[in-house]
Amino acid sequence: MASIKERLSKVTVGDLVYRKRELVTVPMDYNILQCLRVLKRANVLAVPVVDTKGEFSGVVSVQDILAWVAFGVFEYGKEAEYVVDRLKLEKFVNTKAADVVGFSEESQRVWKFEAATPVSEVLETLCKGVHRVVVHMGDSPAAEGHGEVAADYRMLTQSDLAYLLNREMPDLGPMSLKTVAELGLDGGGTRGQVHSIDVQDTALQGLRKMYLEKVSAVAITDEGEMVGTLSASDTRRLVHNCFKELKALLAPVTRFLLEVYSDGFQGKVSVRPTDTFETCVSKMVAAHVHRLWVVSPKDGKPVGVVSLTDIVRIAWQN
Repeated sequence: MASIKERLSKVTVGDLVYRKRELVTVPMDYNILQCLRVLKRANVLAVPVVDTKGEFSGVVSVQDILAWVAFGVFEYGKEAEYVVDRLKLEKFVNTKAADVVGFSEESQRVWKFEAATPVSEVLETLCKGVHRVVVHMGDSPAAEGHGEVAADYRMLTQSDLAYLLNREMPDLGPMSLKTVAELGLDGGGTRGQVHSIDVQDTALQGLRKMYLEKVSAVAITDEGEMVGTLSASDTRRLVHNCFKELKALLAPVTRFLLEVYSDGFQGKVSVRPTDTFETCVSKMVAAHVHRLWVVSPKDGKPVGVVSLTDIVRIAWQN
C-alpha cells in the first residue's frame, strides 16, 4: 500500500485550491481595526500584507493582533482592577498593518508555492508550525488585484489538507486506526499539553495566557471539567463597538463569549484517548475546528489536545 506522501505526490496544491476564492490581502497602511474587519468579513485567521509595489511583506494574523489586544490597551486602574485606557485604545486602533507584521514568527514571511507543486512537498512546511501558504495560480508574480484581493493567488491551509486526508482516510491503512494515546497526544508527553483557564477567569486572562504560552487557544474548565474554548480567532469579534467589546474582556470568559457571539458560541469539540486518528480528522472536518480537546472519560477533564499541526505532522511522518 502506498504511503500518504506517495499518494499526495500525485496531487498538486493547485488541485486543492483552484475552486477557492481569490486571496484576501490588506495594504500596509490599514490599521488594526480595519484588519480585524477584513478577517471577520472573509472568515479567515490571517491575511498577507501587500506593499505599494504589489509584493508580499508579511502576514497579519489573529495571533499577532491578540498580543496588541492583551497587552496594549488595558491599564491598572485606581480600584486595583484593569480598565480600558482610552489613550492606549486610540494608539491601538491607529496601529498600522506594517507595524504588526513580524510580531509572531510565522507572520514574518509569506510562504509561496506554484500551483504545480505536489502537496507532498508542502507537507513538511505545514507540519512545522506554518499554518498556511499562498499558491500562485497565474502568470504575474505580483500580488495584483482589485481592492483587498490578489487575483492570481489562493490560500492553502492546514484545514485543506485535513479535508484531503479525510477523503483518503479509508485507504490509509493501519495508521488511521492508531489511537490518540498511541500517537502521544493525550498529554502524557511533550505534545498535546493543555493550557486552560477557569470559567470564572476573565477573557483578558485567557488572551494573555495564550500569548505567554505561545498557543492559539485555551480550554475553559468548570471545576476541572471541560466546558468550552477561548481562541485567538475570537478577537475578530472586537469590531462593532470596540470600546464596549474590549471592556467585555474584563468579564468572566463565558460572559464575554456570550456578548460577542449573539448567535451563541461553540462549546467543546473533543475526543477521548482511545479515539482513532481517523476519528480525529473526521471530527475536525465536520466541526470546522482547528483543534480537538482530549478529555478523560472518567471526569471530563482536558488531558491533551490534537491540533491541525499534529494531523499534518503525523501524515508527514507516516
